[in-house]
Amino acid sequence: DDPIRKYAVGQRVRGIVRSVNDAQVEVDLVETVAGLIPAHELSWYRMTRPETFLRRGETIEADVKNVDLARRRLVLTLRFPQRDPRRLYRQGMQLRGKIVSVAGDEASVELEGGGRGLIPITEMTWRNFGHPSEVLSVGQEVHVRVLAINGPPFKITLTLKRAFVGSIAVPTRLIPLLIGKGASNIKRLM
Repeated sequence: DDPIRKYAVGQRVRGIVRSVNDAQVEVDLVETVAGLIPAHELSWYRMTRPETFLRRGETIEADVKNVDLARRRLVLTLRFPQRDPRRLYRQGMQLRGKIVSVAGDEASVELEGGGRGLIPITEMTWRNFGHPSEVLSVGQEVHVRVLAINGPPFKITLTLKRAFVGSIAVPTRLIPLLIGKGASNIKRLM
């Protein structure tokens, strides 16, 4: 009985990462069956380096996307349907998250529900600043609002400065005290 014939598309499998490169991840399953995860199947989100996502020797679970009998391997995916950003998030949604990186013109946020989003520099705060690290730091908890979802691969654009616009009542006379120079911008949005 050929071990590869016991696998079906959509089945969840467990394996150990054998190697990782920019194009794919090779996974050892059981007996003589090998698994291959193309780089674009590692995540619903944009990813620059698969090595930062998975490591050699790590045990993972993946779904079977295709059974290749001729090459005796399974094509796998980590893009589980229940984690599809189109199911988890929608434009205008308010979320909590944690800053995972701060770069030259954006900050990356790990969102509740396991997603990833980006806050562009223009959506961080109403006040003027030089570098995003003056406003945000890695590990900081934030409240954000989803501005847009584009893809696949998915890019979720977030706003920090407009996270609560329209959702709380703030007396007009207090707006300048809360946001400083950006008061005229928030009045236009409300």
